Amino acid sequence: MGFATGPAKQRGPVARPCSLFGCGLTPVWARVYAPWALLARVNPRAQPPPRAVFGRPHPRRARMTNRMYTVCTRCAQESYAGFCRSLPLSGASQGAPFAGRLRPDGTPMTDTPDTLRPLLARAETALNAGRFDDMHAALDAAFAIDPGCLAGLWTYTYGTRFAAHDAVLERIESYARQPGLAPPLRAQLLFMRAKALDDLGRHAETFEVVLEANETKGATFDTPAITALTHRLITAVRAAPDIRLNAQGPRMIFVLGMPRSGTSLIAQMLGAHPAITNLGERVALGPALERRQTGANPHLAFLDGIDQARLETARARYLDGVPEAGIFVDKMPENYLFAWAIPMLFPDALILHMRRDRLATCWSCYKNDFREGHRYSYDWADLTAQYDRHLNLCALGRERAGEAWHEVSLDRLTAHPEQVLTPILAALGLSWDAACAAPERAGGAMPTLSKWQVRQGIDPAMAQGWRAYEPMIRARLEGAR
Repeated sequence: MGFATGPAKQRGPVARPCSLFGCGLTPVWARVYAPWALLARVNPRAQPPPRAVFGRPHPRRARMTNRMYTVCTRCAQESYAGFCRSLPLSGASQGAPFAGRLRPDGTPMTDTPDTLRPLLARAETALNAGRFDDMHAALDAAFAIDPGCLAGLWTYTYGTRFAAHDAVLERIESYARQPGLAPPLRAQLLFMRAKALDDLGRHAETFEVVLEANETKGATFDTPAITALTHRLITAVRAAPDIRLNAQGPRMIFVLGMPRSGTSLIAQMLGAHPAITNLGERVALGPALERRQTGANPHLAFLDGIDQARLETARARYLDGVPEAGIFVDKMPENYLFAWAIPMLFPDALILHMRRDRLATCWSCYKNDFREGHRYSYDWADLTAQYDRHLNLCALGRERAGEAWHEVSLDRLTAHPEQVLTPILAALGLSWDAACAAPERAGGAMPTLSKWQVRQGIDPAMAQGWRAYEPMIRARLEGAR
């Protein structure tokens, strides 16, 4: 376990058809998480491997329930884009949902009609782009083919504000009650139901369903090990020489913080400025700061004997694919893990740390299904411990960045956007532009859980929805710690 990230290795071709959709392709092993999680749609009674190993398939080769299952890369990508993202601790899991279909009794089906796939792809593309009418048109066509399509149910849930007597909610509730579902499937349906109940203002019911969903998810996270590794990283950074490269190339803005803290909103607001381009969540900084094949944690190894040449290589790796001139936003929230390195690589970069009330941030994570990645978010104690670790790492980054570091309150940003952004823009040599106050009009895809909220425009109430749950959080979650 560690901060190390990167693409998982794949096995060679196996002379066996893909089990998920029966697509007939000669399968190539998908990434390490894919065999178990995708298998849950094939056989709801399958059990996960006893140990997950990053970077290679489990040695048992997914031989579960006395049958060999294989999943081709194409189906893995279509089923769950998060499996194919290279940063397990990123917002990667905020992409596509579990795929597959549910029978009326709630059990999974293994086939997906060819006519359904393009409709689902069109619906999700429209959702990410904020074209909600187009999304609903595609979903109407998809549900006409298969009302139990899981990908369709997920897209509808996160692109719609539910109203009373919604037929989709009724189906979700019906499926979630069925016996025999694999825990990942049931948990996903419960998270969908919780989101719908929250939309309807049924807060007490929402709270209970969120608790059930997290318990059902059954995710595990080794908080003591990550805490120890974080301490080692902070110690190594403080012991390493503070080498700074010369400022050159594009001007970077790094937006970081806990998930659900407002990173998507401020990135969209900045990206609406005509002089700024929002690059979204770049999976680049962590991999650029790796030094592999040393037998040690690759990020700790990077710090051992660090010199200017190593930093130059890291900067070049990070900037691969980024234009040489311009102002760009990288809004990967988990870059707080590596905030200490940003002033070393990009001395003229701005770093915006999004801040939100601790309970508000943790509750917003806890009530959402990130699927793979963010495994700390399914246990309240693990989640709050991660929040505290993130503050420690940000304090380290702030020590290095000095005046380039900006603490940005989500509450203040939504209440006074011009006052908050004007000094940030001034540090870039820019003036306030009214377009920054209308992020809902900015283009670009947004494959994060915030895609709906950000497209609704700036509203100070948008960050206050958690207040309805505050008494329950304090009594049931904080009180149990």
